[in-house]
Amino acid sequence: MRTDHLIESCQIWLSSNGAYCDWLERAKLIEARRWMAQEVHTLPLPRDEADLLKLFNLDGAWFLDYRSALVRDVHALSLAYLRAVDRQ
Repeated sequence: MRTDHLIESCQIWLSSNGAYCDWLERAKLIEARRWMAQEVHTLPLPRDEADLLKLFNLDGAWFLDYRSALVRDVHALSLAYLRAVDRQ
């Protein structure tokens, strides 16, 4: 994903979740995305739209479905990154 797309996606997520962070925090989120991209390539990522939809609970809203092993694995990678950054 291009940097401008990452910035836009971050702003959309923040807005839709009622959250705020300054430019430096957004830059850190983008760096986290780069780290995650390197780590997540070993996971069985969705190959098509049908597989992607399986990661969401579609009962009225688009929320990640934590019953999915892949969702849990990506979440665990995210936590690992945050813990590593917190120790720095």
